[in-house]
Amino acid sequence: MQTHVIGARERQRRLISGELHEAALSLVEEHGFSETTVDDIAARAGVARRTFFNHYAVKEDAVLGMTVPQVTDEAVETFRTSAADEFTRIVRLFHTVMSTGTGPTHTYARRRALASVHPELRRRILDYVMGTERRIREVLCCADQTHSSATSEALVMLAGTVLRYTFARHPEAAGSPDQTLLDDAVARATETFRTAMEELR
Repeated sequence: MQTHVIGARERQRRLISGELHEAALSLVEEHGFSETTVDDIAARAGVARRTFFNHYAVKEDAVLGMTVPQVTDEAVETFRTSAADEFTRIVRLFHTVMSTGTGPTHTYARRRALASVHPELRRRILDYVMGTERRIREVLCCADQTHSSATSEALVMLAGTVLRYTFARHPEAAGSPDQTLLDDAVARATETFRTAMEELR
């Protein structure tokens, strides 16, 4: 098995991102979202304001630990070569891409609690999901598809709904460091939606 070696610069980048995320979480928990500023977060993390923007685009992203979702060549290749049915492959691709930019599992419960009381954070999560949808649609447009663009768009949006359902029904899986637990929860949710769609026919 090939081991991915993380260089010193990347380790430092991740360390600072994590410190900014923790600072943002703590400050919002202590003082509220509106009362917390980017300057406050940078100061708590011990970095300059400009360093904050090297890691996060906006304050909401620091609180949620979110970065721009990435579509890797490996994820696209897995999508194209998997023997699973198309809908399952789209859900898996959506899950893989979305996971590249979500916050760390050990802060999931805290992020979830804050998002439940701060609409700004909920809106940012929705923006993130919609951004992921756009990236998945780009992959589908480049792949050999038999569906119309409208059908492909509907499948991508449904895949996003499957994941939201998973996180709502199985928060313990979403916040677990055990990736298998989350993968299993996503697979069960996919089957639940498939059954529901079959029953509507």
